[in-house]
Amino acid sequence: MEAPLETVLQIGGVSFRLRSTLPLLKPDPDRFYHPFLLTAGDPHTEEFLVDILEDGVPGDAARKTFDAGPGWEAATEADGIWFRATGREPRWAARVTPTGVKVHIASASGPVANPFRYPLDQLVLGHLLAGRGGFIVHAAGAVSSTGGGFVLCGKSGAGKTTMSRLILEHGGARVIGDDRVVVREESGRYRMFDTPWPGEAGMVSNTSAPLEALVFLSKGKENRLDRLAPEQALEEMLPVVSVPWYDPERSGQVMETMGRLVQGLPAFRLGFRTDLQAVDCLLSGVDQNR
Repeated sequence: MEAPLETVLQIGGVSFRLRSTLPLLKPDPDRFYHPFLLTAGDPHTEEFLVDILEDGVPGDAARKTFDAGPGWEAATEADGIWFRATGREPRWAARVTPTGVKVHIASASGPVANPFRYPLDQLVLGHLLAGRGGFIVHAAGAVSSTGGGFVLCGKSGAGKTTMSRLILEHGGARVIGDDRVVVREESGRYRMFDTPWPGEAGMVSNTSAPLEALVFLSKGKENRLDRLAPEQALEEMLPVVSVPWYDPERSGQVMETMGRLVQGLPAFRLGFRTDLQAVDCLLSGVDQNR
């Protein structure tokens, strides 16, 4: 048997050691994963083993509990969870247990696309983070000149990419991701991490920063920053957080983490025009109200 080929992919502070005897193609042909690939000697913690097996895609080995439509479905069993691709190639089925992930794919005559990429890597990471005080949120991430980080949350069309580009042009802060960010609780504080799943601007950096504020975006006729009460912030967060609804225990853990987050950090709603004054409003208002 050939020695397994190994690659380490780090997302959200979790390192995935990918092992395969298959001649896998690069994990991402669009360059976004490249900053997240670790090389020999790079420090990493929370390692999780991912075995990619060319042994065929098993059938319904467990009871289906969640159907995301074309894309994927989830099925539970006593000691783990299955994620299965639906209506996509390459076909895969991945079993996640406390000891690792086994990704099953169909036999191929030549190199195959690495299946541990979007959406599978995001599903596995979200599943793991739920029990570790973390979650994935639809948000851009930015860090002010003083080092304080904030997430700019919003559904598609809310203005995450627009605001990210304005911040870059303004120069008063740096952007560490423009569409999905990992948020993690660490000893009563919070940290945000970039991910390899960018938005239209394609901004990725594999960096992290202390999280000090939550901002919810809304395009409007004026630049205005309003402070939100914790219960308002929680209501705004629910539609933009990837909650693992297929698993009652893990979805409850994410809800508890969100509750602590909105109680512990200031939250704002930013109504903004597409101009640089919107960035001034954001930065000065967050700084004054922290």
